[in-house]
Amino acid sequence: MNACPPEPGRPVHGTLYDDMTELPDTSIREEPIPRQEDENHPADDAVWLGKADWIALAVALGLAVLVRAVYLVQSLHWPYLDQPISDAALYVDRARGVLAGYWPAHNMAHSQGPLYPYLLAAVLAITETWRLLLYAQMAIGCASVALVYLIARRGGNTLSAVLATLLCVAYGPLVANEGKLLTESLATFLSLLAVYGLVRQIDAIRWGWIAVIGIALGAAAGLRPSYLMVVPLAAAWVGWRHRRIGGRPLLAAAVMAALAALMIAPWTYQNYRAERVFIPISSAGGITFFLGNNPTAAGTLSLGGVLSGGVGTQNEEQLARAEAVLGRKLNSAQASSFWYKRALRFIYEHPRWWAWIMWRKLRLHFSSVEVANVYSFHVERSVIPVLWVLAVPFGLIGSLGLVGLVLSARRPAAHPILILLGVGLLTCMVFYTSSRFRMPTVPLMAILAGWGVQRAIAWWTEGRRTKTLAALGATLCLTVLMLWPVGGPLPSPMLFGKRNLALMLGRAGEPDRGRAILQSQLQPDVPIDDRGEAYLALGRLESDQRRYPEAITALTKALELDPRNFAPYRDLAKANYEFGRYSQAADNARALLDKNQRDIECRVILGRCLARQKRWAEAVAELEKAAQLAPSNPGVLYYLGDAYMGLHQYDKAIEAFRQSSRHTENVDIMISLAYCHAQINQRDQARAILARILARDPENRRAKALVQKIGGLAPRGR
Repeated sequence: MNACPPEPGRPVHGTLYDDMTELPDTSIREEPIPRQEDENHPADDAVWLGKADWIALAVALGLAVLVRAVYLVQSLHWPYLDQPISDAALYVDRARGVLAGYWPAHNMAHSQGPLYPYLLAAVLAITETWRLLLYAQMAIGCASVALVYLIARRGGNTLSAVLATLLCVAYGPLVANEGKLLTESLATFLSLLAVYGLVRQIDAIRWGWIAVIGIALGAAAGLRPSYLMVVPLAAAWVGWRHRRIGGRPLLAAAVMAALAALMIAPWTYQNYRAERVFIPISSAGGITFFLGNNPTAAGTLSLGGVLSGGVGTQNEEQLARAEAVLGRKLNSAQASSFWYKRALRFIYEHPRWWAWIMWRKLRLHFSSVEVANVYSFHVERSVIPVLWVLAVPFGLIGSLGLVGLVLSARRPAAHPILILLGVGLLTCMVFYTSSRFRMPTVPLMAILAGWGVQRAIAWWTEGRRTKTLAALGATLCLTVLMLWPVGGPLPSPMLFGKRNLALMLGRAGEPDRGRAILQSQLQPDVPIDDRGEAYLALGRLESDQRRYPEAITALTKALELDPRNFAPYRDLAKANYEFGRYSQAADNARALLDKNQRDIECRVILGRCLARQKRWAEAVAELEKAAQLAPSNPGVLYYLGDAYMGLHQYDKAIEAFRQSSRHTENVDIMISLAYCHAQINQRDQARAILARILARDPENRRAKALVQKIGGLAPRGR
């Protein structure tokens, strides 16, 4: 019989089914099968997080908030939150310059990532204190913990995500760094945000996340210019990943790169406007390359005998040294090229020496030693108890992360992490190693560690015990290697950190505690370089307390112990000037200017010393040079105007005071400006200025005396 089978659930007539009026529906209907999650295809958003994940994520965030709250409370007894030093102090100065209108300089390209001073300036404009930014960084640190969980979960299971998150929560330097005015905590968050966005591109192009990736990487480059290298690699990965899937991968890559370029465009424009050269973000690449690759380098920052170590003067010093060698004026790009060439010449002439330096960089990068160049984590941990609890060393995270990298390298979710890790390692190998610079890579290593543990457990449950034991053995060997002392020439993080802590205590109103900390480093058995740095720190502490004779004694001792370090000359010049020893201060300033003709502070000190000695023409010459280097610095312009007054050149003095007053509402500047107007018989202008001063401060004696001198505020005859 050639009859076709009846349709299920429908009466059939003219067949043996005629006696059945209705048949039950026995067909098998196709139900949608939930997408199964695996390492190559993360689950869809609607199903990828279960109840256990939400609980684990909430616990991890609770722990992150708790340790940061305890850290903040315990830090209140120490000056880490309120006494910025080195790079942090420089960011504060630049932020205030943004608010006053004299930073960035109109004649100089950016020498560091410029975004952070603007963020700090926005906070200072709101609250007049930077505590709000520190609190925001702590909150962003908690958000970074959440991103670690989400990234690890999308490429692994709940166990791997929990392990990765706990490693980050228990790594003390991440928490300590968030309580400093430094860029790394924000850069860490932005890099994790970019990685999460890239992981979301595995199965399909998601345009919203493409925009987030471009903006995040562009902002990260504004903080740390090395992130600029990530942009083309990330864009290429998106294009390669979707080369067969479709969805306009080239357009997605172009949009990502364009948004990143748009984020750095303001810095590029500022640099071009200042020097008429193309510098995408900052001009410090050449000198930073030299500081990590020179005859005195050993894997970390080395001044190479050409810089004094002052962060605020580094750019002027490297420009001045390059100009002195070449005998001509250079722009920032030319000076950077000079230092690149000088370092490359050293590498070419001493390849074995350089190979040893590179080995040291690699060894330090994967060592548990927290190499300090601003704050010392080792010292901070000794005074803030919660950091002892957060005791997971980098050696454990690093060893688990390297093994996890090998075991999970084929996962698509691992590819964006490998890009960020590669750029981070390359940056430290090309320039120099620091705990700060490797910090954004720590959460990425923790994610790989979680995936590696997941794979090892899967092998064990499948009965593949040999592979599991091999992974465990490799982890143990790498952990021992990373925990093993590096040895060789390495600055002591404890001594370095204690010197900075002493300075911070002095500025916080506890100079006796600072002196007590420094005393142990002034003993004859301390290495001579560390002893010289300790005397330098003591001299600065005494200067901050206005104990100038003691400061001069300590700074002189620092010069005797290390004549190659010319940084004490600047501090000696300031101390001698404040103590009224103008000839000695001028000699100190000239000694430093012989090393660095672009040192603005010493040029101003020299000009002020000459003015105090009534050598007005020489003072004007020095201060005009300072004004050429810093044409919008209100302090320089004020002292220049004062020197013009000494020469009775009141028209020039008025112009200098006017330019200075554009950037700051300073009463001394306004009174000097009124005095100059009065001296050239422009009394109406003088009265207008004095009226504004007295409206704000009716008891200002200088203003009242000048009003009396010019015959009152009301013009005569009215």
